[in-house]
Amino acid sequence: MGVVAIVVSLGVAAWTTARLARASGRLRILDHPNARSLHAAPTPRTGGLGVWTGLLAGGLLLAWQGMLPSPWGWVLVALLLQAPVAFLDDLRELSPPPKLLSQFAAATVVVAGLLPAPGGPWGWLLAAGWLFWLIWMTNLYNFMDGLDGLAGSQGVSGFAFLGLLFWQGGDPASALFCGVVAAASGGFLFHNLPPARIFLGDVGSTTLGLLAGVLGLLGVVTGHLPLPLAWLPFLPFLVDATWTLAARGIRGESVWRAHKEHLYQRLAESSVGRLRTLRLYQFGMVASGTVAWIAGTFPTPMQWIVAGFWVILYLAVFITVNQKVNALQE
Repeated sequence: MGVVAIVVSLGVAAWTTARLARASGRLRILDHPNARSLHAAPTPRTGGLGVWTGLLAGGLLLAWQGMLPSPWGWVLVALLLQAPVAFLDDLRELSPPPKLLSQFAAATVVVAGLLPAPGGPWGWLLAAGWLFWLIWMTNLYNFMDGLDGLAGSQGVSGFAFLGLLFWQGGDPASALFCGVVAAASGGFLFHNLPPARIFLGDVGSTTLGLLAGVLGLLGVVTGHLPLPLAWLPFLPFLVDATWTLAARGIRGESVWRAHKEHLYQRLAESSVGRLRTLRLYQFGMVASGTVAWIAGTFPTPMQWIVAGFWVILYLAVFITVNQKVNALQE
């Protein structure tokens, strides 16, 4: 039934996304090109609703068979707190405060309802760190959703490898749920590969970002995921978004205002092109996930060494490519 749930999630997401791609034009729920866009024609941005239908279909099947632990109800509550505001942002641009407020509410529900209360005098600091992680992962995924096929590919790769890590760690329920998320992302990706027929939208990107943060954090807290590896399958998104936003903050620029300074955006508009940029990032996603999966059987000290080496290597490649793009643009 776990495999059936994954297949159903894939099929439902693909079917719903195809119909949303046709209907969104009539409903005028479109992403119109602007100075910060990489697309040239108005494109539907309701693909996140397709991901949601796949998630619900697969998740309900798992729940029906008792394959989801009861605390996962808190995850659904958190997603439902965040998704309506994100969908409103897809319909019309909202200012950052209401979006951040909904994300904070969702993260608070997860920390209060799903994770064990941090004890000791520094417990409040640990809880604040958990909140920051969840909100950052939510926004990080949204920031990186700007190239055909990119966010969907990270959804398939990241959650698939996270599921393999959960399976290694002895948590088949969370592993199957990761499979459902990866399948829902894949159903959307069918219609988002270049040239995209539909975009993910904020309702989809923030949902996948929050789930990535929740699953990784929950796995570490419960001991089913090793801390050095829990975030590694999402390393390409983590490095690009964190590096770019940190650089903008250091320069005194707004980190929330839309821009075209992420490496994937600059590569896509360079001689590398959009398709090759997507393939480069897909290679990085699969490579990071594979390293995490292989290292999952290593002793903890070795896992830290492998993760540290891979991060340094990936950063070195990222910085080198960034410098070459700078040189080409000068």
